[in-house]
Amino acid sequence: MKQIVMLLLAAGAFTTTFAQARGERSYEKDIAVGRSYGNDAYGRNDRRYEDRYSIDRNERAAQIQHINRSFDARIWDVRNDRYLRSAEKRRIIRNLEEQRADAIRRISDRYNRSNNRRY
Repeated sequence: MKQIVMLLLAAGAFTTTFAQARGERSYEKDIAVGRSYGNDAYGRNDRRYEDRYSIDRNERAAQIQHINRSFDARIWDVRNDRYLRSAEKRRIIRNLEEQRADAIRRISDRYNRSNNRRY
């Protein structure tokens, strides 16, 4: 009886260990699920200073890399969803690729604006 209980306890510990998230729970998981938040934790979308803010080349590259990582995670989740048909997966992935291109285009447009200068 003790051996059966220990075996069940070990099996339970083993399965709960591997049932945990991948470790990137915070932002990438929210992006993959489709949740979006504002500029802060309270969800306020205060963008009044966005026009005054300028970005440099390194920050632009970091933002584009972040966009690529988040969309890659979302595309990976769609590809590995066994409940979607292949045509539906292709449609969703095509839509995500368009959203990625649009987000990168917005960052690039913001970088290429004439008032984008560091003082």
